[in-house]
Order: sequence, then structure tokens, then C-alpha cells
Amino acid sequence: MTNRVIEQRTPTPAANEPASRLRRCVPCIPLGLLVLLYVLLLLRTAWLTDDAFITYRSVGNFVSGYGLTWNIDERVQAYTHPLWMFLVSGLFCVTASITFSAFFASIVSSVAAVLVFAFGVARGIPQAILGLAILLFSKAFIDYSTGGLENPLSHLLLALFLWLYLKDPSLPPRRLWQLSLLAGLLVLNRMDLLLLVAPALAHAFWERRGLQSLGLVLLGFVPFLAWELFSIVYYGLAFPNTAYAKLNTGMPGGVLIGQGFHYLANSLHQDHVTLPAIACAVIAAMISRQGRKVSLAGGIMLYMLYTIKIGGDFMSGRFFAAPLFVAAAILVTLPLRPRFAVIGASIGVLGTLVLGLSSPNPSLLTNGDYGLKGDGLVAEHGIADERGYYYIFTGLRRSHPKLGHAALQRAKTAREGTQTVVVNKDTLGLFGYYVGPNIHIVDLYALADPLLARLPARPNPKWRIGHFERDIPAGYIESLQSGRNEIVDPRIRQLYDDILLVTRGPLFTCHRWAAIWRLNISR
Repeated sequence: MTNRVIEQRTPTPAANEPASRLRRCVPCIPLGLLVLLYVLLLLRTAWLTDDAFITYRSVGNFVSGYGLTWNIDERVQAYTHPLWMFLVSGLFCVTASITFSAFFASIVSSVAAVLVFAFGVARGIPQAILGLAILLFSKAFIDYSTGGLENPLSHLLLALFLWLYLKDPSLPPRRLWQLSLLAGLLVLNRMDLLLLVAPALAHAFWERRGLQSLGLVLLGFVPFLAWELFSIVYYGLAFPNTAYAKLNTGMPGGVLIGQGFHYLANSLHQDHVTLPAIACAVIAAMISRQGRKVSLAGGIMLYMLYTIKIGGDFMSGRFFAAPLFVAAAILVTLPLRPRFAVIGASIGVLGTLVLGLSSPNPSLLTNGDYGLKGDGLVAEHGIADERGYYYIFTGLRRSHPKLGHAALQRAKTAREGTQTVVVNKDTLGLFGYYVGPNIHIVDLYALADPLLARLPARPNPKWRIGHFERDIPAGYIESLQSGRNEIVDPRIRQLYDDILLVTRGPLFTCHRWAAIWRLNISR
């Protein structure tokens, strides 16, 4: 009888299982709500920047059969993110809507990145909540979770890289290949992101150093190396034309570094979460002395130094979104005991909430009229709140759909005119996309012009980072109109002879490959 009573009072494992499962699921509710909040915030703030339409003009030409061109009569790479360009091109083939394709690719990539971060990278639920709070209140991260540029795909590739790099301490050979493949795809999406993951990849290689490991790393970079080979054959250059336009300016290095510090100051003023979170993560990684976290912190510092060196960007916060994502991964994987993890995460979430809400324009609180007044959107030193500037024209849920950007009217006028060559400076992307493929555009900022990108920028005391205007050589417009080299200056004329061969001549001729050599090596 006693044994029977004891047997009845002793719960079986099967009886305990539902309660145990419920206890495990309850803490996931706030995490799931944060993910849902992020999705709603994306739909609320989704927008497209003018620079994205520079890529979309190439996408339109590619899908229409004109090749990977910007002006259809010359092979020039005016985009910096081949992988993103191919993704949008594939969607555009199916949807026939460039805006839907861009929004769909951005939102899906961003949500996937956050899901991998929360349920794969984070060490536990409290840490995941802290990480999502940082991302939700970072103006840089939210603004460039959409925008039409490559950032969302970069965040997804980074999330997968961090998940694999931090989850398994053994790092088998297959994992090293997977890390190398993700790093290679990340570089294919944007070259300068190599700085962000190079120390981590080098650390992973060093843990299993040897010829086999070297082979696995090289195998992972095959997609990127294949693109580079294609780029040299097709475009004649290993780097996008934008690199030459922005680096070949004649601007003193000290001046650019000063502008880079202005870019940091602008972020601190506009976004009270991003840079403090990055700084906390780097310090925490150094204190932890864990090799993998230290290597990730090293990548963040390399990338930040590079950002300062090149003068930052004219889009406020854009270059800080990716390092913030890595910084958040460091913070959510710190080895803390469960009790300290809950306390630390609670303090972190509270601090993030205070800093985020104290920012001038928290993304969480902006509405469909964001940027409508236009006050303070372009700050000192030419750094702009780009989402605020373009949201009323390109926002997914903009409140004023009848408002049209001036670039669209200029494009309509150009289409209806008789000119086949048009000089353009402002809003190159929107104008270039909507003017159509049949008009050759001379870009004074040289982002899409192979000749002007190799000429020094015009001296301008009111210069703006990323916008270095060039003078048009005498005879250049006439050359574009006639198809013959009519440039007056003999040195520029000789340079343009080589550019004509490389960008317009048959791909496989001795003369073209000699011109490629001169453009890349001799000059």
C-alpha cells in the first residue's frame, strides 16, 4: 500500500515534460516580441536611397540584355556590390518591379540576419534580448536595414559567419571552408568588409594551420576570385569605377582623416547607441582575452580606422551598421553565469533604452512624415540623414505619394528631348534609372564615368565627401556624340584611347589587353 502511494505521488518524466517545455518557452516570448517589433519597424521605415538607383540602372540594363553596363555603349562597373546586384537582378526578372525587388530583398535579408543573431549567435535568451535592443535602437542599423544598398545582405552573411565562428570551439576542416566561403561572399558583396572579418578568418586558419587549411581558405574564396577574373576580362579592371572616382581625388590624406573624425562626431550626435555599443564591445573583448572575441574586436578596429582614413561617408551612420552588428555579437556571447547574464542584460537594455530615446530622431518613433520638413537633414561637413532626405519620395509607407523628386522631372524632360548625351551631377541614381538606357549620362562626380574617374577633382573649398566634381576636358562631349576621340589635351586624349579600347572594344584582342595593362600597371 505504501509503495502504491509513493508510486502515485512520484511524477513520471512524461508528466514533467510539458511543464518543463513551458518553462523553456516562456522566456522566448519577449524575444519573439522583439523580433516582431523589428519586422514592424522595417515595414514602417523602409526606404530607398538615390545611390541604390545607380545600381538599379545597371540591373535594368543587365535584365534587358545590354550587359552589366551603366551607359549601354560602354562596359563600366558603377556599382560596388556584385552579389547584391545579382540578387536584385534575379528578383527583378521575376517581379518586373525594381522597388518591390529592392524592398523584398532588403526586408527578407534583414529579418533573416536578426533571426540568426537572436537564435544562433546569442549565448542565451537574456543576451539575445540585449542584442536585439541594441540593434532596434541603433539609428544606423535600422536606417540601413533597408535603403536599397547592400547592407542587409552584408548583415545576413555576417550573422552566418559569426554563428559558425563562435558556436564550435573545435573548428573542424569543413567549418573552416564554410567560414572562408562566407567571408568570400561578404567581400563579393562589398570589398572593404574584408577588413571586418580578416582577423577572425586568420585566427580560424591559425588554429588549424597547414597546407590543407590554406587550400580550404582559397576554396572558399573561389566565387570572389571568379568575379575578379570576370571583372578584369569584362571591365578591364579589378575594382569598381567608383573606387577610382573616390580615391583619385588629389585630396590630402590629413584632410580626409579630419573628415573621418567629423563622421564619428556626426554619428555620436545623431545616434547615441551605435558608437558607444561598439566601444563597449571592443573593451569587453579585450578584457575577456578570448582569442575569437579579440579577433572580432580587431576586425572592428581595422574597419573603423579605414573608415576614418577615407573620410567616412556622406550618409550618416552607414559605415557603422556592419561593425555594430559584430559588436553586438561580441556582447551577446560573453561567458557569464546565468544570474550575472540576466543582471547584465537588464542593465544593458535599460542603458540602451535611455540612450536610444535620447537621440534626436529615434527610428522607433519616426512616422510616415519623417523628413517632410527637411530641417537639419544635411549637417555640417556635408553628412546627411539620408533616410530623412529621401523617405518622403521613396518610403514604403510614405504619407505623401504624390510628391515627386525633381530628378524624375529632369529625367522626363531628357527623355522627351533630342540630346543623346546629357551631363548630370545631382541625384545621379534616380535620374539615371528613370531617364532610360538610350541616353548617355556624363557623371560629373565620375562614379559612372571611366575617363573622369581618372582625372583629379576640381579644387573646391566647399567639397563634400563622396562628391568630388571633375572638369570636362575639351572635346569629351563631342567624342561621346561622334564616337571618335576628339579630346584636345594630348595626354588626356591618349588616356581616352586606352579607355575606348577597354570599355568598348572587342574583349579578346592584343590591343585591348595592352590597354588594360597600361590602365592598371603602367599609369
